[in-house]
Amino acid sequence: MKNNAAKNTRLIVIGNKIDLLSEKIEDSQGEVSYESAQGYCKSIGAELKLTSAKNSKGIDELFDTVATKGNLAAEEIHKDEE
Repeated sequence: MKNNAAKNTRLIVIGNKIDLLSEKIEDSQGEVSYESAQGYCKSIGAELKLTSAKNSKGIDELFDTVATKGNLAAEEIHKDEE
């Protein structure tokens, strides 16, 4: 992703369904530990956010993060253009 994205692109990996799993994230192949997910995110320079659409846990924080980091990225792009 980083090879094809703008230099200021920020990556966020979202783990959903945390209401079903304690400290685990479900993917299409089974369960992934929090530590494994965090390690993967670190290896690709991404931030990990955990959410539950069922009980809205982490949703507001996710949108705040996306909005804040999106604004910061936009400001950086405009600075680079000047």
